Amino acid sequence: QYAAALAASNGALPIINTVYLNDRTPRRGFTYRNFDLDVFGIKGPRTFLSKISENLPIPGAWLAVDMLSQRWQGLFDVVTVTDSNWSKYFLDRGKQGKDNGWGSSFTPHSANRMPKALFFDDYFQSHKYFEGAEDIVRHAFQFSREPEPEVSEILSQVRNCPSVSVNVRGGDYLNPQNSQIFTTLGSSYYQKAVERILDKEPGAQFFVTTNDLARAKEVLSFIPSVKLHFVPDSVSGWKNTGHLRIMSACQHRIIANSTFGWWGAWLSTTHGLTIAPKNWFVEEDRNTEDLTPNHWLRI
Repeated sequence: QYAAALAASNGALPIINTVYLNDRTPRRGFTYRNFDLDVFGIKGPRTFLSKISENLPIPGAWLAVDMLSQRWQGLFDVVTVTDSNWSKYFLDRGKQGKDNGWGSSFTPHSANRMPKALFFDDYFQSHKYFEGAEDIVRHAFQFSREPEPEVSEILSQVRNCPSVSVNVRGGDYLNPQNSQIFTTLGSSYYQKAVERILDKEPGAQFFVTTNDLARAKEVLSFIPSVKLHFVPDSVSGWKNTGHLRIMSACQHRIIANSTFGWWGAWLSTTHGLTIAPKNWFVEEDRNTEDLTPNHWLRI
């Protein structure tokens, strides 16, 4: 969301709405998250209701007010932008006039007057939403703190060997709700990915970042122990920045169907091989062609 909004605003700071993020209304199978963009020094500005919901949490109350205000936002010339209506407001140089075009040029659509403000509310999970503004996004997504000593130690290791980051996602991905949406990646995917890496880099060392160590050890048991390094939770760093740094620093990357893994790969400045799963979602006919950059390998 933030990357798409930042690119669409040509680098101007978007106003952040964290009301839904702050809300703690009980939801079955839902994993609550906190605002973590501050790892990049991104703190605001925030909406008035965001500040209230953070300092005076009342489950459901501020979220209801926020949702009600969104219904009336048209009166104030504010429009909600989602994945499905993006092309109504932004054109793409290569896909002008087509449905679901990406906003690589971020030019107002000639047939639609740009409203006073845009409210971005969706996943926007594709690099094409900020295509042409990569430098702006990379500049914004720079870590605001130095790495912890234990993180620096592993970073030194990955920078001095043919390193490969392996991202294994477990935990909440395996609950009944999420497992109906996201493909559960087993040993088969990782074996194929490791084989492709070893064809290119026979001496590769694999550094594993995961939120489910037991599952990671299970699906990666085929990798010889002398090549395998599990990054412990104690090295996850402030708000998991340790894992993100390590993924980005490795020469090559094998990611799970995870937004966290996706950003770990995209933020990397190395030019090695990045492998991502072809079947990101359980729904096989769902179009994920633009979910990853063209130079990433999907298997």
